[in-house]
Amino acid sequence: MFFVISGYCLTACAVNAIAANQSVGEFVRRRLRRIYPPYWFSILLAILLPYVLAACVSLKHQQWKSPLERGVTGLSLIDWLGYVTLLRVFLPREGFLHLRFSEINIVYWSLAIEVQFYSMVAIALAKRTQFFTILLLMTIMSIPCVWSGWLQNSGIFLPFWIQFAFGVGLYYSLYKGITPCYVFGRLATCVSLLSIGVISIIIVAAMFDCVAMSLLSPFSFAGLFALSLWLGHNLDAALDLQLSLDHRLRALLRIPFTVGAISYSLYLIHIPVYKFLANVWTRFAPVDSVVARFFIAIATIAISYLFYRLCELPFIHIKPLNSCASAVTDDGFRSPMCSSRTVEP
Repeated sequence: MFFVISGYCLTACAVNAIAANQSVGEFVRRRLRRIYPPYWFSILLAILLPYVLAACVSLKHQQWKSPLERGVTGLSLIDWLGYVTLLRVFLPREGFLHLRFSEINIVYWSLAIEVQFYSMVAIALAKRTQFFTILLLMTIMSIPCVWSGWLQNSGIFLPFWIQFAFGVGLYYSLYKGITPCYVFGRLATCVSLLSIGVISIIIVAAMFDCVAMSLLSPFSFAGLFALSLWLGHNLDAALDLQLSLDHRLRALLRIPFTVGAISYSLYLIHIPVYKFLANVWTRFAPVDSVVARFFIAIATIAISYLFYRLCELPFIHIKPLNSCASAVTDDGFRSPMCSSRTVEP
């Protein structure tokens, strides 16, 4: 999902940069400012949280024990430079890419791939009028890489580009007016609801069935997710109309909209924060119950919101949106698939 959404949002930002005659350097600067500072703060948080827990435990047992694992304390200056720049993804190591960031936070591997996507979009942006053509050629080149085991673990973006390309295709289709209403006419709402329901059943079934999960590759999952977003475009306008009429529904949906707004912060810190809260919970009660996991998850989201306000929001500027045609971000991004809600690339 991360790569699909990224493909959509980054393409939208690039298209608007072309329309605004924004330089490639300015585009890259905005993207790097958007991604790196919160990432650096998340590293700091992931390192500090074990110390906070150790301090609490030491007060009870009157004995200090270092909380950091050997993997973190054993990192060299070169290792830290690899973390700070995300170039650690290219470190030769057996196993999947997440193992290269396991000393601090395994989710960073996908962020390292994301930065490479930014570079490719910047190169395409430099050609302006051939922007989508270059992205299409990149997609065609990347198809054979999907089945390359060596490339999968090399740290190079190519095996994952197809997932990003689904997001690019989603934006392009809506940008050109190829919407569910255009394709299905009056049946668009019924077809969208039925199709999204079927896709949801397939994904949920795959989550609980190992055989189905093995058949539903990341490539297939990304395609289904992009298709569901395309189908959901028809429902978005109806939801906007309902929100304008029903204030109670608007208040109810504020929570998932907020979670969507803080999704990058949640992505960055959810693992270390959840582990920290689970360790605290175990001091008082078992953590293997559904109730415990639910409250820990809620607390993780709450802390992610604070992280968003303190460590992410200062580096971006979000403007309120008035209509679907005027969705604007710090990049001036006008999206064909948005509503009166706030959008963050």
